[in-house]
Amino acid sequence: PTLDFEREMGFDVPHSMKNLPAVEPVVSFDPGYNPFQSTSKSSSSGIKNEQSDALRAQGFGNQSPSTEDWKSFYTIEEEGTAPSLTIRLDEESESLKGTKILKGKFLFAPCKSGLMVIHIERAMERILYDEIINKFISSPISSQKLLFPVSRECTKQELQHWTNNTSLLQRLGFESTVHDSYIEISAVPAVLEENAIDDCLNSLISNISFQEIDKGEIAHELVRSISASYARNCKPTDHDSVLQDVIDRLFSCPEHAYSPSGKKIINTISLDEISQKF
Repeated sequence: PTLDFEREMGFDVPHSMKNLPAVEPVVSFDPGYNPFQSTSKSSSSGIKNEQSDALRAQGFGNQSPSTEDWKSFYTIEEEGTAPSLTIRLDEESESLKGTKILKGKFLFAPCKSGLMVIHIERAMERILYDEIINKFISSPISSQKLLFPVSRECTKQELQHWTNNTSLLQRLGFESTVHDSYIEISAVPAVLEENAIDDCLNSLISNISFQEIDKGEIAHELVRSISASYARNCKPTDHDSVLQDVIDRLFSCPEHAYSPSGKKIINTISLDEISQKF
């Protein structure tokens, strides 16, 4: 068979109905229907009322309502308080008094629920970020003069962005001089170690030049760059008192579970998980 593309777009009428006359549709309705008539009674048209006994008796079935039923309807049974699964930070921090182990980027400390693992780099980033932000709100960050100024070659776009944010960078502790093709840094925030200066400058310039940051978020991004550079280049000693101080400062942060960049800091391994390993 061949396809007929010139076929008329009409209704396909069965062959047996082609010669039959057209019949006009008939609309049927109930002339005795009354929307204002009670539904508990039969309609005037003689149609049988198929409602249940409960509906005809307004929801009480064959029994009439009583006062006691309404009193018990409003009675509320008190349920016992469900046990809370949230770990109390004060209890956990009090239990983190035992021997601690620093292995690479991770700090292991015993706690009531098992073993707590802390990402030390992210913890240091969170601690410094909160400290700088709290100080920055009320006053500029203290800076320290460099014995030998640091120079950083920049493009014209980077120089322009640095110049536009000079006042903000000064409040963060940076003192600089912008030249034709480079920036000369003469002072940095006091919290920044010397070995973290280059890393911090690269992060700062990248944030203010190549990322689309809202004006209200520039300060937070710059503080995050400073704290991240500090954390990458600063590792606490494995002395127990130093590690305990890090834990205490971390738990004092309002958002201690995640770093400023949104990465997880703390993970707890329960005793059941440890038992399954043996």
